[in-house]
Amino acid sequence: MASVKMRDVAAHAGVSVSTVSKILSGSAASSQIPSHTIERVRQIAAQLGYIPNAVARNLRTQRTREIGIVLGKENYPEAAALTLDGAFLLGLVNAATACHLPGVVVYPREENRTIADVSRYLDGRIDGLLVRASTPHQEEQLLRLLAESPLPVVAIWSQDVPETIGYVDVNHRAGAYQAVHYLLELGHRRIGYVESIPVFEHPHFLARYQGYLQALTDAQIVPLPEWHIIGITQEKISALLHAPEPITAIFTPNDITAAEVATILHTLEVRIPTDVSLVGFDDIANAHLIAGGLTTIHQPIQEIATQAVRNLTALIAGTPVEHCRTLLPTHLVVRHSCAPPAH
Repeated sequence: MASVKMRDVAAHAGVSVSTVSKILSGSAASSQIPSHTIERVRQIAAQLGYIPNAVARNLRTQRTREIGIVLGKENYPEAAALTLDGAFLLGLVNAATACHLPGVVVYPREENRTIADVSRYLDGRIDGLLVRASTPHQEEQLLRLLAESPLPVVAIWSQDVPETIGYVDVNHRAGAYQAVHYLLELGHRRIGYVESIPVFEHPHFLARYQGYLQALTDAQIVPLPEWHIIGITQEKISALLHAPEPITAIFTPNDITAAEVATILHTLEVRIPTDVSLVGFDDIANAHLIAGGLTTIHQPIQEIATQAVRNLTALIAGTPVEHCRTLLPTHLVVRHSCAPPAH
């Protein structure tokens, strides 16, 4: 059986070969071809079984129309990492489908020195790269090297990037501010900040801590040093609860930490939210199971991935980098872990 050619599709659709080429190559929008013509040509191509010659197309355009993604390993428990990665990859697939990308190259998680080996991203198989590294140091090193290459790059969950790099992130500080402001509206005035690692080890957590402090400052509350707990232990949480002026609420910079705090509170026979209110950040998939339903800040993981692909395809098409930098909003999800202070 003879293979279907582009001219066969053009003949059946009653349009020129040039029009078919623009539609099937994904450049129809910029050529102002009517949407009904685009849809008709795609339907006829599918009915006839037309298969584009990717090799020939790539030789003509010097592009593969494929993008790459570097996923550094996050320092989360496996269940949480799978949840975050699953949401991210789903958004990535949806965006690739919407942008008519033929494929996405996922680079394996490997040692830092391998991730920073820029040559493996410049072998011609991809037109652009998304970077979500696991640590600021790893990310900074890779982005600095990529900025010196001709490859279009968009960073994910990072705003501190070289001037040629696009990015997509959320407003971590504003999200934390919203969480603490909600507790203040409920009447809480002594609000603890509990984290598993020091805030200064990651820019996201630093921004969330700054949002926590700003909300208290705007409410004319000066947080006591003992309200800030680094490292989650039963002794430290107990000290928060039995201080001369015990805290009535706790904000954590991520839901995993909130789950650990909830477990300790249960062990101490402290009721959530009757005795202590609890708020997290991220809104991971099982947040509704934490503390009977965790109130948290929703971080739009799928939308981040989708916007990252949009920004990267725009950057590849020649859009100025300042138009390929996006800060997405977060929002508060109110469940059952918060209530006004008991006393």
